[in-house]
Amino acid sequence: MANEKKIILTWAESGITIYCLVRRDADDYLLDDADGSFAVAPTDKYLSMPEDAVITGLYEVSESRTVWNNGLYLALLYKQIEGSPDLTNDILIASGEMYIWSDVEIDKETWSRYAIVVSAPPISAKACRVFEYLFNPDDNTIPIRANVTAVAKVKRLPYDYNGKLHSGVEISASFTDDYEITGVVYWDLVWEASVLFTVTNFTKDNGITKIIPLQSTARLTDI
Repeated sequence: MANEKKIILTWAESGITIYCLVRRDADDYLLDDADGSFAVAPTDKYLSMPEDAVITGLYEVSESRTVWNNGLYLALLYKQIEGSPDLTNDILIASGEMYIWSDVEIDKETWSRYAIVVSAPPISAKACRVFEYLFNPDDNTIPIRANVTAVAKVKRLPYDYNGKLHSGVEISASFTDDYEITGVVYWDLVWEASVLFTVTNFTKDNGITKIIPLQSTARLTDI
């Protein structure tokens, strides 16, 4: 089920017609108001933003028909002049960026940290890149690589993955190239596998067990 994504505008004028266009930055596809999907040539790219019945000058629209991909989205808000939308005549009155992660809007700083591991896809189309941030108790410094032991032990696979990972295999975490700045480590793991994660000084002695989600990336503490 898709989450609600909301676009809000406060404007000094009441009783006007406002609509918006939502563009996905990764491929420049536009949101189609006909079905909530993104398309290169949408049937209806104009999202109506009705005014609140109680608060004058508050215009908003909610969208939850589809799950949005992780990434940056641009919302462009227009004041409609005539009886129907016309980008050559209508007035662009506002714009804003939306940072989406796991179908939820987050702030730019958080999105920038999450996006570190997105640029390098997992090893398989049916694998998830599980990542986490490692910091010392002072919450500012990052432990040196030599002092980090981060292991994922595959306890159970959802199917016969012949020739690849099997139960009992232990996989050491990889470090991102900028680990000394971000503290990010990661593993590429098969979807729906049951995995025991043990990270020195970060998990309990017996580790934590997680089921790998059906997505391309996931933060360990969010699973």
